[in-house]
Amino acid sequence: MEQQLRWPDLPAPYGEALRAAVEHILGRVTPRGIIVSGTIIRGTASRSSDLDIVVVNRASVRQRIQRSFCGVPAEIFVNPLPMIERYVADERRRGRPVTAHMIATGWLLYAADDEVRALPERAAAWLGQPPSATAQDLLLARYMAASLIEDAADVAEADPISAQYLLAQALPEIVRYAFLSAGRYLPRPKDLRAALAEHMPQSAVLLDAALAAPDLAARYAAALALADHVLGARGFFAWDGEPEEV
Repeated sequence: MEQQLRWPDLPAPYGEALRAAVEHILGRVTPRGIIVSGTIIRGTASRSSDLDIVVVNRASVRQRIQRSFCGVPAEIFVNPLPMIERYVADERRRGRPVTAHMIATGWLLYAADDEVRALPERAAAWLGQPPSATAQDLLLARYMAASLIEDAADVAEADPISAQYLLAQALPEIVRYAFLSAGRYLPRPKDLRAALAEHMPQSAVLLDAALAAPDLAARYAAALALADHVLGARGFFAWDGEPEEV
């Protein structure tokens, strides 16, 4: 198999770390494919960057492995191909296409067959499709965010710390709804603020005001402004779920 491995040209210590990680994988798994991804592969590594390694397993076994190799953290995701496809579908519905992004932007280090060789192209096609959140998904996301705003108001006087905690949960839920309702995927958490400013600048201004507020009253007022702008609601609202046969 060694002759079939395509190694990316990586500077130290990343090249050595990747080889050690693959040796570790081959000692535990019989793969159909190995794809390595992340900022290290894309040439934009930072001090905290790690290796993200997708392993297409021959066996119907999934496992997540986290290790450091040569001082470099590695996250290893072992799955048979049908499970990878299921993850992609689930993540598309949730609006956070982690698996498809890793595969589409990664380096195909090993492929045992044409189906695996086609994975990066398929992943790029998956990313080209909008999120598949249903109208019911969006309704529930909107209601969840609005309910957290209302809950914060309920406890603000008696328990201001809990109110701060609830607002801290509400803000990302509002932003999540903003992206999903606009038919956009959620960026990585560390890219989210910049993406919000690029695509929804008014929402970003309101989010900044809530995050930078000096006290609970100011943060709550700013969160209300964001909720009004994005959700059009700040608490309970009437809605009907889809009937489901049981």
